[in-house]
Amino acid sequence: MSARLKNAFVELVSIPEAHIAGIVVHASQSNLENIKQAISFLPGSEIHATSPEGKIIVTLEARRSVDIVDQLNAIHALPGVYSASLVYQHHEDIEALDHAALVALARKNIVPIYGLDYKDDPDAAQQWLKQAGDPYIATMVDHSGQTGIDYGVYGVPETFIVDRRGVIRFKRSGPLTQAALDTQILPLVRTLQGEGSDE
Repeated sequence: MSARLKNAFVELVSIPEAHIAGIVVHASQSNLENIKQAISFLPGSEIHATSPEGKIIVTLEARRSVDIVDQLNAIHALPGVYSASLVYQHHEDIEALDHAALVALARKNIVPIYGLDYKDDPDAAQQWLKQAGDPYIATMVDHSGQTGIDYGVYGVPETFIVDRRGVIRFKRSGPLTQAALDTQILPLVRTLQGEGSDE
């Protein structure tokens, strides 16, 4: 491999990324607790729901796609796991995870923004918002994860647009980017605001 090609490869693999994957695991009911414990030991894993029949909903987060593949293979290899299916995978460059864009949007007062602190320590979340900027009118806390399950959250972060009647009109899974704000979210918000002025 030439030095130029090697340098390009090193530069490419060093781009910081965030990978998020939603996994459905089907497992033996008799070994369910051991399987859940093994999954919880995987770095970046979080179990969101478990059914008595042996279905486990898992989110995996990693810096590289190969790490997601390795985690998925590790889950599939656990004794008592019948299948581990990737149902969602998303990645973004870390720079694209633009919390500053959300803060800037809040300052424009175009739309009220609410946050949901999903299975996190509320004090740590508030401290992070103080440092990074708090774009939210209010932040609700979902200690158990049940609210997230009720809304169909299977990988955080997720963004919802809810109209004046409380109907979910849009859902985006994965990190919020400026491009998503400009091409998906703000046009829909403007449309919904126009509908609201007709009432």
